[in-house]
Amino acid sequence: MLERIIEWDNRILRKLAAKHTPVLNKILVPITCSGNNGYIWFIMSIPLLIMSKYRVTGFTLILAMLISALSGEVTIKHIVGRVRPCNREFEKEVLIKHPAHYSFPSGHTSSSFAVTMVMFFMMPVLFIPVFIYA
Repeated sequence: MLERIIEWDNRILRKLAAKHTPVLNKILVPITCSGNNGYIWFIMSIPLLIMSKYRVTGFTLILAMLISALSGEVTIKHIVGRVRPCNREFEKEVLIKHPAHYSFPSGHTSSSFAVTMVMFFMMPVLFIPVFIYA
C-alpha cells in the first residue's frame, strides 16, 4: 500500500515539475517565500491584536498557527519522514533554498489553512481574500 502511495505521489510531482515556466517561477516563488515561518499571517494578526474589537481574532490566529506548527512541524513531519520533492531525481531546477527537514505536512499549507479557517468562522468578510492567498 505504501509503495502505491509513493508511486502516486511521484507521478503527481513529475507532472507539477513539468509545469515550471520562468514567468510562473517569478510570480510564485515570492508568494511561497512570504509563507515562510508564517510571517505573512503574523503580520496580518498585528492590526487585529491592536484593535480591541478584533483582538480575540488576532489571538486565535496566533493560537491556530501555534497548534499547526506543533502538530505538523514538530510531530507529524518526523513520524512520516517524507523526502522533499526537491531532493528527488526528477526535480531539475531548485528554485528555493533546500530546507533541512521533511516535507509532509507542508508547514506553509497547514498554517495558511489554519488561518483561513479562523477567518471563515471569525471574520467571514476576509475569508475569500485570505483563502485565495493561502
